[in-house]
Amino acid sequence: MRKNIAGIVLLICLLFVSMVSHASDQNPILKADTLAAVYIDAAQLFEVYSAQVADLRKPENKDNLAAIEAGIKQHVPGEFSLSDFFQKTDEFVKAQLFVPDGAIWFSIDSSYRPFLSFKAKVKPLELLEFIENRFGKGEPVPVKKEKDLVEFEIPTPEFKISFALRTDGIYLQAQGEPAIGEPSDKWKDMLQSVADKESLMVAEVDLNNIKALVGRLNSQASHSACFTNIRILSAAIEMYAMDKEGQQMQTLDQKELLAAHYLNAELHCPAQGVYSIDASGEVVCAIHGSIKKPLEISGGSGALTSIPAQFRPFENLKIKVFKSRAEIATLINDKNLREQCVALGKQQLLTARNIAENQMGQLPEAEKQKSLKILDSIKIMEDGQSLKVSLTGVDEKTIIAGVAGFIGTMSAIAIPNFQRARESARAKACGANRRVLAGATEMYEMDTGKTMKELDISTLENEKYLKSAPVCPDGGKYSLRRDSTGIMIDCSIHGAE
Repeated sequence: MRKNIAGIVLLICLLFVSMVSHASDQNPILKADTLAAVYIDAAQLFEVYSAQVADLRKPENKDNLAAIEAGIKQHVPGEFSLSDFFQKTDEFVKAQLFVPDGAIWFSIDSSYRPFLSFKAKVKPLELLEFIENRFGKGEPVPVKKEKDLVEFEIPTPEFKISFALRTDGIYLQAQGEPAIGEPSDKWKDMLQSVADKESLMVAEVDLNNIKALVGRLNSQASHSACFTNIRILSAAIEMYAMDKEGQQMQTLDQKELLAAHYLNAELHCPAQGVYSIDASGEVVCAIHGSIKKPLEISGGSGALTSIPAQFRPFENLKIKVFKSRAEIATLINDKNLREQCVALGKQQLLTARNIAENQMGQLPEAEKQKSLKILDSIKIMEDGQSLKVSLTGVDEKTIIAGVAGFIGTMSAIAIPNFQRARESARAKACGANRRVLAGATEMYEMDTGKTMKELDISTLENEKYLKSAPVCPDGGKYSLRRDSTGIMIDCSIHGAE
């Protein structure tokens, strides 16, 4: 698999979260069909995070850093080093290629159209070179590559995505979308929370829209599977008529078709529709219609029946983190379920407190009481039709340090894991290339009767045995080798199969 811009996007997103500076009030595109939106003002998060990192990197805290790494490794597979991550972060910051001075805004709609805005002072060309030196050049290539602007176009089946590095920030959005949206009324609560001077992070997910989207996708899959069944039944009925010298089956009888071996198994509509034969002799499903007259796929309440029952009552999810408080709320349209969740949540919280109190027996009393105070500050309650979990009465530094520590730790884990996944994907892509080359060489030799002594990709391409010349993602060179099993293709970097 070729290196692509997705890797660059992921790297930059991770850097956004761990290195953002001052917040701005730029709005994302928030529409009626927006599925989710996130706002982060990480100025104070970064300030506390930086202070924590500086403190942990002091020689006298070496044991503390090792203990944190050991704790993380118990729950996360793979090797990584917080010290290395902190060092690389410092190097990036000192390079002054990206100096954040604005907010992160991200949103995505039901057509998977993304919007990402991050106001910053950027050196576009130098930042691109930094990324390419670290990860290598990839595809797609920039459509613009200038000192003050680097821009990519990322094609999708429905639209193109523009990814731009500009001197005033970094942006990603579907082409044709306005730079600033006119928010739908349903996002007023989120925008009011963002406007609060104490807000650090605000996120909202429209679960209703997601359920409708999943329902439509499930309906489309069901529709497709049903039409496959209809085609099989139609073919079976046609063969039945031919063998019966033109005698048409007037009423669909799958048992008769099974007994005469025109079907291997009885077929059923995934949506529980009933199959029959209409007046024109066409096989029809009561829900999906016929091949010639398909019924329209509904995205309404009918489609939502494909959503598991336990998820249907949940309508949205809101996360708000302020300097001295935080809350998570989800709208649940089932009163009994809300009450059950509240009761269960309170029980689990009490259990967690008892476990924590027992395990903190060796800590100094002041530290123990501070930790228990945070647990006691967590409240679970009904708020109208919402289930709310809130954290109040906690000092500003505790909130900021908690969020910053979480983000920093997740970034430290994600980057090395992403790098390993990327390396594995490139090796697998190279393996696929070698198999394609081996197959093309074998076909060439069978058709021409010639033996290819050395791999000649140009000949294979010119003779149409290859649509295009495979290229190793890491720049390796392919060569031909023969052994007792036949033709083998080797790569100078990834070796043989």
